[in-house]
Amino acid sequence: MAKYLLVHPVGSGIDMEPAVPTLKLLKSKLNADAYWLKSWYSDEQGVMYCLWDAGSKEAISKMVKEVLTATGYPLPVEGPYKIDVAIDSEDFR
Repeated sequence: MAKYLLVHPVGSGIDMEPAVPTLKLLKSKLNADAYWLKSWYSDEQGVMYCLWDAGSKEAISKMVKEVLTATGYPLPVEGPYKIDVAIDSEDFR
């Protein structure tokens, strides 16, 4: 499985409460082909970054599109972008 990054330019000052039903549906649909690992939100940039483990970009795109269509949540999506190299600071002790 490869790691992928989804970028969501959502703007600053977002309220996560309206996204809860979408995130719960997404969590219920995760599988071995596309698995959401975690997300980070930067209010300063107005961007949410989501890390995925997946067999392909298409598997992530399909799942995200299906969930957003089902819930009608207006989440902009850029990517997925494959992460080719991961660098951990612990590798340089």
